[in-house]
Amino acid sequence: MEHMESETRCHTLREPWKAEDLLATIPSLLIAVDLEERVTLWNAYAERTLGFAATDVLGNKLAECPLPWEWSRLDPAMNECLATGESRSVEDLKYTTPTGQQGILGLGLHPIRVGRGLAGCLLFGADVTARKAMQSQLAHAQKLEAIGLLAAGIAHEINTPTQFVGDNTRFLKDAFGDIMPLLELITTMANRAWQGASTHDLLTQVEELAHRADVPYLVTEIPKAIEQSLTGLERVAKIVRAMKEFSHPGTEDMTYVDLNRALDSTITISRNEWKYVAEVETDFDEDLPPIPCIPGDLNQVFLNVIVNAAHAIRDVVGESREEKGRIRISTRRDGAWVEVRIADTGTGIPEDIQQRIFDPFFTTKEVGKGTGQGLALAHNIVTERHRGSIAVESVCGKGATFVIRLPTEQPASARSERCA
Repeated sequence: MEHMESETRCHTLREPWKAEDLLATIPSLLIAVDLEERVTLWNAYAERTLGFAATDVLGNKLAECPLPWEWSRLDPAMNECLATGESRSVEDLKYTTPTGQQGILGLGLHPIRVGRGLAGCLLFGADVTARKAMQSQLAHAQKLEAIGLLAAGIAHEINTPTQFVGDNTRFLKDAFGDIMPLLELITTMANRAWQGASTHDLLTQVEELAHRADVPYLVTEIPKAIEQSLTGLERVAKIVRAMKEFSHPGTEDMTYVDLNRALDSTITISRNEWKYVAEVETDFDEDLPPIPCIPGDLNQVFLNVIVNAAHAIRDVVGESREEKGRIRISTRRDGAWVEVRIADTGTGIPEDIQQRIFDPFFTTKEVGKGTGQGLALAHNIVTERHRGSIAVESVCGKGATFVIRLPTEQPASARSERCA
């Protein structure tokens, strides 16, 4: 009797908790397919997100359903999951919402096992469009902040060569004004000589004009002025190229990039941040292969770390320009990875806070001098968007080394088909 009452109570309790009701309340996309890829589960979130009722797709092969998403990325991942019985992920899967808007899904594909056998695949995920938009806005805001902070320094870097190019150009203008009468006189003298007339009187004038123009001085200084001007113009061009590459709006898709060149550009535009307190040394692996990445994001990572290194060194050497620290930037290949090391001779990072430096809003800088977002953003970009790692090695008082490791290849699900 007691057993029957217990069962009745359990039944009463279970009745409102049917599996269908639970699945309908889960705020995530749940789609299950069997080994033949026929849809066996399609929850309410999938209906709302993709605009197809469960009755329209259940029993049909998933690939035959006109779902508005990137089949070219999803299909291989699902085939691998069903073939290997191992989970796969498809990040940033673009799709079209029922209202016609472009959306982004983050999906995980997990094997469904019955007993010891593989029975199908579960697609589990959610619409991450809003989160991606916030991340993009945050990254854009960080980039604008960085450009704003660097603007004065970049203007100074451009102003210096512009000044001496201007000085040299004015010198060349004056020199040309001095030697022009001399050239005209020499031309006249040559014409006379060809006509067989005397040029003796003109020789005296030539000597006077040559003396007045100080020809030996011009012969020495004009080539120098031209060479310095060309050097200055090349410096300006290099800064402009670096700015163009750094601030390029870029793409949210991965593209193959020369990391050495990206680092060199970032060093150039950040020069005013470090040149008074540090010397920068580079040791780039010339055989480094291009790696798939989002260029704008990685430039931001390098900039954040280099500027932090300069600030750490400034805390050691102060404003004295007699003593400088050192920032050493190196790249190398390590099997299927590329490693970037950015080492400084700054204050170092105490061991007890090394685990927190990548936390959002964590900063050791004075109020108003740091938002605590730079390294948090760098960590997010490297680990989540590039499947890499970023770590710090430091002994307090002896500087710090940031080690950024990036894979030389990304899975097809993450890599753009438009890689160039």
